[in-house]
Amino acid sequence: MQPQYRELDAVQTLLPVTASDDAAPQGGVHHIPAGTAGTVLAVLGGGAAYEVEFLLREGAYDERGNLVQRPLECLTTVRREQIAPASERKTATARP
Repeated sequence: MQPQYRELDAVQTLLPVTASDDAAPQGGVHHIPAGTAGTVLAVLGGGAAYEVEFLLREGAYDERGNLVQRPLECLTTVRREQIAPASERKTATARP
């Protein structure tokens, strides 16, 4: 399988994804809304999955509807079918 994306490509989620936060004192899960832009940091399994870093900006809402109080970087593994090139979808991380 040829990778569809390369390292440092800009992508967006097509549906909500979750990212675990093992660095947090009690762990935690961050909910990343559909339409959130991110950067590919690694190609896994020949392009079957990707390690992607997402940034939830202050003032945005997470998938549960909680207001993000400070910028939050989330690193997670996503499957190829969960993302699209950032230029194909409008970023939608904040409510009007």
